[in-house]
Amino acid sequence: MSVLARLETRGIPSLRALLRSNVIKYLTLLAGVASLGSVFGMASDSMYGVSHKINLIAYWHIGLA
Repeated sequence: MSVLARLETRGIPSLRALLRSNVIKYLTLLAGVASLGSVFGMASDSMYGVSHKINLIAYWHIGLA
């Protein structure tokens, strides 16, 4: 068996198990909520200088990209 085939047979199931775990799902949710909270909360006035909420949504999407 080649090195690449061994990496695939070991790596893909490991990645699948990692991505299906609840820990990753909750960490992703927590990061998203923290991102929303920082843009619409304390960081909006100090970092962006934007007071209109629609413009804050645009700045928030830039960070996600």
